[in-house]
Amino acid sequence: MWHPLAPLLFVCLVAACTAVRRVQPAELNPPHTPARVWVVQTDGSALVVDSPTLSADTISGMVSGKFQYVPLSTVSALRAREPSTSRTVELLLVIGGGVTALATYLLEEDSGNARFCGGACMQLPDGSIATCYCC
Repeated sequence: MWHPLAPLLFVCLVAACTAVRRVQPAELNPPHTPARVWVVQTDGSALVVDSPTLSADTISGMVSGKFQYVPLSTVSALRAREPSTSRTVELLLVIGGGVTALATYLLEEDSGNARFCGGACMQLPDGSIATCYCC
């Protein structure tokens, strides 16, 4: 059964592997057209345009489920999300480091405590217990 926070974790992992960058209007033509762009207009408002295309001096696409045209003269910035290799590598290194640290901690914890590993502890002549080691 999935934990209730699993979808949130998935969204965070996906977000960690992408980056938002500025794009030029010419990049809205095939073959590398982004699926979605954020359009910042000259009046400060922003639109999310799905399936954007560029035709002459106009961006067209779906905005809130309706087809809309946005003249380039009203656009101050275009942004698009794209895969980020460096962020993906960083995420994998962090996860790998975390797994390694956890495994090291658990192995060292077990080797120092006979309850977890089934090893025996030796009692010293003065009645104190020596450090326990796994067999």
